[in-house]
Amino acid sequence: PLRVFGALLALAANWARHRCFRALGRQFTFQVAIVKDHALITTGPYVLVRHPAYTSGLLKYAGNVLWHATRGAWLVESGFCAVPGAWVVLAPSILISALFVRMVLTRPQKEDALLKREFWEEWERWAEAVPYRLIPGVY
Repeated sequence: PLRVFGALLALAANWARHRCFRALGRQFTFQVAIVKDHALITTGPYVLVRHPAYTSGLLKYAGNVLWHATRGAWLVESGFCAVPGAWVVLAPSILISALFVRMVLTRPQKEDALLKREFWEEWERWAEAVPYRLIPGVY
């Protein structure tokens, strides 16, 4: 059951993340940047938290962990993790996940600062209406 929950969580998070990217449209970039004719997106998933793509990314990783590292998963059932050296194979994936989590926890502040500078009053109204960056009611 936990593994199935992980799969459903990852699928739902992928759908949510896709909605975020669609809402951003051509404004989506891998860098923190303002593009030509940039507009502040305050609709769709951006009415819940200010950085929903990161939230859904974290949920996707959590779902993947549940899918791959719980009873019924090949990693668990095969005994692969008990093989000497197995963690060397898994380490890059774990490192990438840790770096993603670090980015998700630090990048929203940078994006907020840039958007606030660019859209001052509009951003202030939006931040008042949507006070949380990643988790409604928490952060």
